[in-house]
Amino acid sequence: MTREMVRGTTAFWLMILVLVAGPVSAQNALQDESLRREALHAVRLGVQWLEQSQQENGCWSSPAYPAVTALAVSAILNSPDVQSADDLPESVKRGLAFILSCVQDDGGIYQRIEGQRGGGLPNYNTAICIMALVDAQKPEFEQVIARARDFLVQGQHRGDDVFAGGMGYDAQTDQPYADLSNTVFALEALRKIAPLESPDEGSRRLDWEAAIAFVPRNQGIGNIALVETVARRLQFRLTVTVMLALRFDELAKCHRQCGMPVFSAGVQ
Repeated sequence: MTREMVRGTTAFWLMILVLVAGPVSAQNALQDESLRREALHAVRLGVQWLEQSQQENGCWSSPAYPAVTALAVSAILNSPDVQSADDLPESVKRGLAFILSCVQDDGGIYQRIEGQRGGGLPNYNTAICIMALVDAQKPEFEQVIARARDFLVQGQHRGDDVFAGGMGYDAQTDQPYADLSNTVFALEALRKIAPLESPDEGSRRLDWEAAIAFVPRNQGIGNIALVETVARRLQFRLTVTVMLALRFDELAKCHRQCGMPVFSAGVQ
């Protein structure tokens, strides 16, 4: 497991522990108090580890992918100690400053990487960075969030093929492609900013009906066409996400048809 994966995974599980460490009902207060205290202690250790891992420029992991920094910032922002504090810790301020330094002229929040498929993963990075900026609850971020929102919406695939309604790695390539992972991150970010959202009359609006239709279309057991199309174009190694969406026998069929090795049920 790479350092980037370790930091991203730590931030994710820290968010889970934050939920456990939150308030408990009076009915279960006694039996849950011990668990709450243990979770709170684990959260504090996790925050401490994240802060010790932060780089001088305010980012976590590779500066090429600000989403990793955004995951760490959100984890710290949602920790109980920070939630009850009067001011943001320096680690969060530096992390937010780094995220803002990655804002591009097109409104997206990512780093441009030439010669790499999907570029700097603008959809992933923008969506996750939006969520961190929203968690910060700073009015001065609203304009950045609004422009990033427009960037995500413009990335929705508007074609009439199997990718209609979804989002992919890089809409600027003009290739008909979308996947569940990119789409879910984008929709989660757009859902999170919905209370703040007041797009201008000229702003493009997300086609929510198409987005909602895209998700179950990718989960349909009988519809293998989408996976076959993507596999032929990208020659990718199927991930756990797709393994959960398809029966293994049809997954194996897809691999054989595409000339790819048939994996076991383990993580690839």
